[in-house]
Amino acid sequence: MKLDFTFLCGTLVLAMDNITSIKYCLYARKSSEQDERQAMSIDSQIKEMRAMAERDGLNVVAFKQESFSAKESGKRPVFNEILIDLRTGQYNGILTWAADRLSRNAGDLGSLVDLMDEHGKFYLVYNKPESSQNGDFPGTVFTGSSNMTYRGLVGQGELNDSHRDKSKFKEYEGQFKELWDSAKSIAIADSHNKDEFIKELKARIWKYQIPSPHEMYIRVLHEVFNQEEREGILSPSKITNGQFTDLEYQLDAVRMGIERLEKYDGVIVADVVGLGKSVIASCIARNLDMNTVIIAPPHLMPQWEDYKEQFGIRGSRVYSSGSISQVYERYKDSNDPILIILDEAHRYRNEDTNDYKLLHQVCRSHPNNKILVLTATPFNNAPKDVFALVKLFQTPGQATIRSVDNLSLRFRELIDRYKKLRRIMAKGVDQELIDKEAEEIAIEQRRLIESVIIRRSRLDLKQITRYRDDLARQGIDFAEVVGPELMEYDLGNLLSLYLETLNAISAPTGGRGLHRGTL
Repeated sequence: MKLDFTFLCGTLVLAMDNITSIKYCLYARKSSEQDERQAMSIDSQIKEMRAMAERDGLNVVAFKQESFSAKESGKRPVFNEILIDLRTGQYNGILTWAADRLSRNAGDLGSLVDLMDEHGKFYLVYNKPESSQNGDFPGTVFTGSSNMTYRGLVGQGELNDSHRDKSKFKEYEGQFKELWDSAKSIAIADSHNKDEFIKELKARIWKYQIPSPHEMYIRVLHEVFNQEEREGILSPSKITNGQFTDLEYQLDAVRMGIERLEKYDGVIVADVVGLGKSVIASCIARNLDMNTVIIAPPHLMPQWEDYKEQFGIRGSRVYSSGSISQVYERYKDSNDPILIILDEAHRYRNEDTNDYKLLHQVCRSHPNNKILVLTATPFNNAPKDVFALVKLFQTPGQATIRSVDNLSLRFRELIDRYKKLRRIMAKGVDQELIDKEAEEIAIEQRRLIESVIIRRSRLDLKQITRYRDDLARQGIDFAEVVGPELMEYDLGNLLSLYLETLNAISAPTGGRGLHRGTL
C-alpha cells in the first residue's frame, strides 16, 4: 500500500501510488482551540474542496468531518476510521483543506507515514565514524514522498518522517542494498551516441538557449506593455446610457482590473483622489456580472446605492464599514462566489482587529471569490498594512503573484526593515540616511505588488499622450494644485496685545517669549 502527499491549490491531497482510478475521502476538521480560530469553518472547508474536486475531476466517494483537536494522538474517532478504511481499500486517497487538518502531533503523523513506507523513496544519511558513537548511531533514514527540492520540501507541503535508531537504519540500508544489487542499468547514452545525446539535451534546456536581441526586445515589450485584448467590454457610457463619459484611462483600468481579478483573485485600484475609482469599480462589477458585496464608509453609502442602480450591478448589497459582522454572518458560508468591493480599504490594514479577521474569512469563504480593493493611500502605510490587504485575496506562502520567488518571505523581510527604520527614527540619527532607507523600502514595496495594483496620478494623465489627448478632446482638465500663499491680517490696535499674549503663553519658565513671525 503506497500513499502519496501533494499540495494542489492550497488543498492537501493524499493518494495511493500506482492506482489509475483514485477514490478520495473528503476530510474536514476544526476545533474550538484558540489557535484554530483562523481556520475555515467545516462547511467552508467542504465547499472549497468540493469546488476543487469538481474542477479537477476528482472522484470523491466519502465525506468525513469532526470537531476534535488534533494535538493528541489517537483521540479523533473519525480520523481513526479513515486510517482503517485506507488499509482496507474503502478509498485510496484523502482530500483535505490543509496539512494541519490531518495531524498536529507526531503519533497521527507517523500513522500516515507508515502508509507511505512502500512508496519506494527513502534517503540514508551516514554519520562519519567519529560521530557514530562507536557504531551505535550509524546515521539517519528519512522516509516519505518528498523530492529533495524546494517545492518537494516546502512548496508542496508533503509529509515525511525520520528514524535515528540503529535497527531501523540497518533495515533500510539492507533494503537499499537489495534493490541496488538487483537493479538493471539502462543506457541513456554511451560512447556511440554521447555527442548526439548532449546536443539534444542542450537543445531542450533553457540554460543553453541564447535568445537573439530582437527576441529579447519583443519579450520586454510584451512584459511591460501587454494588455489582454478582451471583446465585449461594456464601457461606463454604454452601461449607463451616456450618464458617464468613456475616458481612456478609466477604460484601461477596467481592462487591467478584470484581467488581474481573473489571474490573482484580487486587484488594488489606487488612483489618486478624484480620478474615479468608484466608477472604475462599478464598471468592473457590471462586466464580471457576479453577486457583489460593497463595503464603504457610512458617508459614501448613498453614492454606492446610486452606482449600483446606474451600473446595474447584479445581486449587490451595500454595507457600512462598521457592519463587518453583518457581512460575515450573511456570507461566511455562501454557496456562490461573490465580488467584494472594499472602498477606502486602508481602514482594514490592521490584522489584529476583529473586523479584519471577520473580513478575511468572508473574502476566503469561497475559492472563486474576487476582491476589489479601493484606496488612495497604498504607499503611505507600513509594509505590514499593505501585506494585510494583499492577504485578503492571496494565500501567504502559496501566492500566485510572481514578482518574487516567495512573496510572503519578501514581505516579512520588508516588515523587519521597516521596524528597524522606526527604531532608528526614534533615536534621531542622520535624517539623510533615514530618508534613503525609507525610499528604498517604498520602492521595494511597489515592486512586490506591482502586478496587482493600478495607480495613476494627475501627472501621469498629463504625461501619457493617449490620456492627455483624450481628456483634451472631451474638454476635461484637472485643477492645478498651487502652494499656500501668505495673507496678512490687520489687527489694528489689538496687535500689541496679541504679541504680548502670544509671547507670554509660548515663553519657557523664567525666559523670554519665542514667537517669531509676520502678521
